[in-house]
Amino acid sequence: MTYQRTLEHTPTEECWRLVRRWMESEPLPFYSELHRERPSLKLPVLVLASRSALSTARPFTVDTLAPSLAISSDKTALLTGETATITFAFSEDSGTSFSWDRVAGDVIISGGTLSTISGGDALNRIATFTPTTTSQGTAFLSVLA
Repeated sequence: MTYQRTLEHTPTEECWRLVRRWMESEPLPFYSELHRERPSLKLPVLVLASRSALSTARPFTVDTLAPSLAISSDKTALLTGETATITFAFSEDSGTSFSWDRVAGDVIISGGTLSTISGGDALNRIATFTPTTTSQGTAFLSVLA
């Protein structure tokens, strides 16, 4: 009986123990058959892949980190008639998914107005905040998730 057929008739929970034994005691015949008959073998605890299986594989990256955004201002307080430069610093390029056109978009604002967001670079966008003339207190600026 071949390695492949033996595995097919072995309970799943026993396969890893059997494969490990073959890898330790008879690696050349086991890997030769694996290469010929089944270029990749997937078990619950590991995946074995022969070079032929890997040669056609296309590498890819899985992004597991959620993007983040830091909002900063060049000023901590403003008087009537003054403006502040607001910087939106992203951890990764937001592409065209982040927008604000002075009226609508991804920004929530109170206590003033925000100009259209302009370039900068792929990670940083810039806008100008102008407090309302009747504003007294704290302005609020947030971005929708």
